[in-house]
Amino acid sequence: MDKAKKKVTIQGKLLKNTIGIMVFFLVLLGGIASFMNYRSTVDSLEQTMIETVRVAAGSLAHDLETYEVLINEFSYNSILSSSSADNEEILKECRRLAEHNNITDIDVTDAQGNSRTTQYSIGDTVYFQKVKESGEIYISDPIYRDDINAMNLIVAAPIWENKEFTGVVYMGLDAAFLSDVVSEIKIGKTGNASLINGNGDTIGYEDFQLVLDAYNTQEEAKNDKQLKQLAEVERRVTAGETGFDSYSYGGVKKYVAYAPVADTDNWGIYVAVEKNEFLSSTYWGIAVIIGILAAAIVVSSALMKKFAAAIVHPIKLCVERMQELSKGDLHSKVPEITTGDETQILAECTQIIINNLELVIGDIDYCLTEMAGGNFTVESRNEENYTGDFENIIKSIRKLDNTLNDTLVQITDVAEHVALGSEQMAENSQELAGGATEQAGAVEELTATIATVSSMAENNADATDKAYEEAKQTAGMAENSRSEIRKLMEAMERISATSKEIEGIIESIEDIASQTNLLSLNASIEAARAGEAGRGFAVVASQIGKLAEDSAHSAVQTRELIEKSLEEIEKGSEVTLRTAEDMEEVIGRMRQFADVANETNKTSKAQADAVAEVEKGIGQIAEVVQSNSAAAEETSATGEELSAQAENLKELVERFKLK
Repeated sequence: MDKAKKKVTIQGKLLKNTIGIMVFFLVLLGGIASFMNYRSTVDSLEQTMIETVRVAAGSLAHDLETYEVLINEFSYNSILSSSSADNEEILKECRRLAEHNNITDIDVTDAQGNSRTTQYSIGDTVYFQKVKESGEIYISDPIYRDDINAMNLIVAAPIWENKEFTGVVYMGLDAAFLSDVVSEIKIGKTGNASLINGNGDTIGYEDFQLVLDAYNTQEEAKNDKQLKQLAEVERRVTAGETGFDSYSYGGVKKYVAYAPVADTDNWGIYVAVEKNEFLSSTYWGIAVIIGILAAAIVVSSALMKKFAAAIVHPIKLCVERMQELSKGDLHSKVPEITTGDETQILAECTQIIINNLELVIGDIDYCLTEMAGGNFTVESRNEENYTGDFENIIKSIRKLDNTLNDTLVQITDVAEHVALGSEQMAENSQELAGGATEQAGAVEELTATIATVSSMAENNADATDKAYEEAKQTAGMAENSRSEIRKLMEAMERISATSKEIEGIIESIEDIASQTNLLSLNASIEAARAGEAGRGFAVVASQIGKLAEDSAHSAVQTRELIEKSLEEIEKGSEVTLRTAEDMEEVIGRMRQFADVANETNKTSKAQADAVAEVEKGIGQIAEVVQSNSAAAEETSATGEELSAQAENLKELVERFKLK
């Protein structure tokens, strides 16, 4: 493993995950609480501001309605509505009503808009045209009147006489009262209100100069981009909407609530207040929540660290013991854990596993050691511990033991057969050598007899008969020797066949060794797959592989010995074959000799020639007998050597303790 990589532990994962989850939920809870606190404050402020601006708009609408009622009364005044009243009388009544109602001025016009008290005409003004066209009361926007040099709010009503429009009565109100109404709208320390008309002009503000200047935010926003948000709010106001919004100007963020003023020409009131004034306590509450969350995270992390250590420490002890087990330590004890939970169960199971491994591996070592020492009668001392997947191991050990035991038993049987056949071959060879010796003696006697034939002409017939009988006996002996040689050849063929059977058994041993080696390889692979916990089984696999190699080596040695025996048997077979061929020739010669003797007995005259031929034939017989004797001795030596090799094979097998 790369040392540069940080080691990951269960405790680290536990702390990371639990603290992460805890921090996530605490932050989520804090965020939700902070958001709800913030949202509650904003919603409360929104409700308060909207309600305030609605009340203000309603109050202003009520005040304007009062003036509408008043102007309506003026329109029905008998003097003001009379077309027959003179100008002085009308002027006097207007002054009285203005003074009585605290109004700047009151005036009456004819149907063309000409004043009936002055030479002033309002026929081209908006409010006159609105009243004349609609026939209803109309309240104008604040306008600057040159005649009185002041901002006035004109309230005008039509005058009807016999259902005919005869003029307009109007009164001028000081427009400053609108700013007074707006100035009374207070929300917090920074809150201020504005009243604008349908064109966006400011018609009511605490700074009355803006009213005089007809300040228009929407127009100013064309040059000042910071007013863009406020201009958008004012467009909603002039559209007659009621709502709550926010905007920023000069780096100061503000909330704004707005509502229309009823029965006006798209007038609207909006109230703006700085966010920080009302959210400072909320921000402080959020800061407190964050502080509490941070403290909770720190304390909880410390507690979780202690708790995680209490959980992980027993597991760590078990891990350390398993690491020692992966190094082959089967004797150290597992630390005692008394937590009463899963870690205690883990420790107890670890101890059981180690104990079972110790018994199983010790038993495998015992069995393989005994088998390596040649004891194939060994039995498992802890067979009950081979449970689960371990059961295949004991089955494989049993199979290996039985296979090697059966193979060595078969080798023992074959070695005994080889030894027995070798002894028989040696005995037959000895008998053949003895027969050859006897034949040599007979040939010598026959030679002596032939030597006396020349001097014993009178006894020629008798001597010929005797020679004939001797020849017949010699032929019979030769026939017996040929039969023994045939038996020797058959025995050597059986030995060769038996050796080939042994060679087949050796091939089976090699196959078993190969299968055992394959079993060892499979066990090594399974141990590698098991990882650290399977290293102990790799030792077993290597021991089995070593045993397979030893078995294969022994099989190779045995094969070499059998091949040497087969070579010697082949040599003996060749010698025996040559001996058989020579014996056939001897028999043929002996038959010829009998025929010659018989012919000699019949024809005395040819005795000298027959004796010469007999001497020649006997010389040849002597050579054949000597060769036969030498071949028999060589065959006997080969049989003894083959018997010795069979004894060596038996000694090799007897080193093993077999069932």
